[in-house]
Amino acid sequence: LSSEAAWNDTKVSLANALDRFKYLIGLPIDDDIDIATDIAFSPVGVDMDFAVRHGLETRMELRSQEISIMEAYNNVIRAGTTNEFRGDLSLVWGSSGTNPDFQNIYEKRIDEQSVSVSFDIPIWDWGQKKNNIRASEIGLESEKLRLEEDRTGIIMDIRESCRALDNLVQQVEIARRRVESAEKTYDINLEKYQNGDLTSQLLGDYRQTLSSAKLSEIRTLIEYKLQLLDLKIKTLWDFENDRPVVTLTAQKSDKE
Repeated sequence: LSSEAAWNDTKVSLANALDRFKYLIGLPIDDDIDIATDIAFSPVGVDMDFAVRHGLETRMELRSQEISIMEAYNNVIRAGTTNEFRGDLSLVWGSSGTNPDFQNIYEKRIDEQSVSVSFDIPIWDWGQKKNNIRASEIGLESEKLRLEEDRTGIIMDIRESCRALDNLVQQVEIARRRVESAEKTYDINLEKYQNGDLTSQLLGDYRQTLSSAKLSEIRTLIEYKLQLLDLKIKTLWDFENDRPVVTLTAQKSDKE
C-alpha cells in the first residue's frame, strides 16, 4: 500500500510539473507533451584564459564604465576653463514682418542688424578654479578605480566558474561510477532474490540505493549544465557550440 501511495504522489507531482513547464514556455495548459530525457554527458573544453579575455572584451558594464571615465576627463577639462578670460561676439542679420496674408508677409518688413561684443575678465576667484579642478580629478580617479574593481571582479567570477566547471566534470564521473557500482550490486542481489537467498525487503533497499545513485547523477548533470550556462552569461561565449553569443562581437573580433 505504501508503494502504491508513493506512486500516486509521484504521478501527481509529475502532472503539476508538466503544467508549470508548459506555462513557463508559453504552451496551452491543455496541450499534451512528451519529454525525452538525454543524460549523455560530453565534457565541454573551456580555456580559462580565453574565457577571461572574451569576457573583458564584451561585458557591457566595462564599456559603460569607460564612458564614465571619458565624461570625468571632460569634467576636468571644463574645470580648467573656469574663470578664464573670455570674449563673445554676437552678430544678427535678418528681416521680419507681419501680415495676415502669408504671401505679403514681407511687404512691410523690418530689417534687423546688430553686433554685440562682450568680455569676461576674471579678477579674483578665491581658489574656486583650483578646487573645481581638484574635485574633478578626484572624480576621475574614482572612476578609474571603479573600472579596475569591475575588471578584477569579472576576472574572479569567470575564473571561479571555470574551476567549478572542471570540478563538476569530476563529480559527474564519480556519480557515474557510483551508478555502475550500484547497478552491479543490484543485479547480483536480484539474482540472489530469484534464487530465494535474499528477502524482498533487502532487495528493495538495494533498489533504493540504485535509484539514489541515479538521481545523484542527474542532479550533478543539471548542476554542470547550469554552471556552463552561467559561464556563457559571464563571457558571452557559447562554449558548447564554440561561437559568440552576440554576432556583433564576432564581427568586431574579425575586424581586429
